[in-house]
Amino acid sequence: MASLFTLRSPIAVHFGALDCRILQLTEGRRSLSVAAHEVVECMGRTRQTAAAEALAPRLKSLGFHGADCAIGMSSQEVSMTLIPIDAQSRVRRAAILQETAARAVQDQEGVEYRCLAVHEEEEATGESGREEYLVFTIGSSDKRRSMTAVEALKWRPVSMEASPFPLVRAHSPTSGTVSECWGVLHLGFSHSFFAIVKGTEIRFLKQMHLTGERLLATLHQALRDDAASSQDAARLARMLNSSQAEGSESQVGPSVLPDVQRRAVGRADAVLKALKLETEAFAGEARACMRHFANRQSGVRLELLQLSGFGAALPELEGVISNALAVDARVARPFTARGIRAPEAIMAEEHLWTI
Repeated sequence: MASLFTLRSPIAVHFGALDCRILQLTEGRRSLSVAAHEVVECMGRTRQTAAAEALAPRLKSLGFHGADCAIGMSSQEVSMTLIPIDAQSRVRRAAILQETAARAVQDQEGVEYRCLAVHEEEEATGESGREEYLVFTIGSSDKRRSMTAVEALKWRPVSMEASPFPLVRAHSPTSGTVSECWGVLHLGFSHSFFAIVKGTEIRFLKQMHLTGERLLATLHQALRDDAASSQDAARLARMLNSSQAEGSESQVGPSVLPDVQRRAVGRADAVLKALKLETEAFAGEARACMRHFANRQSGVRLELLQLSGFGAALPELEGVISNALAVDARVARPFTARGIRAPEAIMAEEHLWTI
């Protein structure tokens, strides 16, 4: 007898730096599949309102069902800070966490924060008495804009969380291949983070300076010339050092990505040279994070690194990151790994749909 009900997931809404992505899954007899999806280009502080206004006139035709909605917030809105607290400071734990949140985000309407303990229980009760907490902070105005936009579409928010959590759930290795320790490097267009996961629990999380925008700008600059010579590489290194000293990013928009991908064909040497220059500082930072984690976890080593976000699929990046960190780095393909049937548009950019 055929089922009278179709099981669907809540509507997932993610407000990213460049667009708003919306996804809903449905459960069939043998597997999950994408029931509906939509991308709305929107940027800036008021992008949530812009997305709602663009969707409202055609919402009924998009194929979303139900009202429950899970909201994902990008690193653009949510600040993430790792705070160590030793035994002597434990009596001020609540005050320290609150002060950390107040410094992390400037918002006239105030801030809201949540804390996640990432230390082992034996560490907190041992001789050192050291605790570590991840503090997630969001400005009240950013939260209000997101909630208001979703409610304007007649959807009912049932959860709101920072992007590392849905990313880790989506990228978690499938049963039978689960590594004890693995990681996520999310290279969003304007924000990025590095997470280390033990089993299914986030144990380390740090925002990084390397972003998809910066990588794209580097490749765009390197590939505009007909050939990559040592002189070109030296000039590029000087340009990057100058950019870092000034604290500025090259203003290259996502629209140049197709041109970069086209020019990269057959020019692996030029691409590798440019990416190695750009990722050198990141690799040092990431290795320090991995050493810190290994020291806290009795030498546990990272086995797999999943790459997601705008910068993840840039030419040759998998190999560069793998070599720089001596770890198996792969562009995330969660739909393929879980056998979720999806339209070609989603399968072509799975690393952007882990919302």
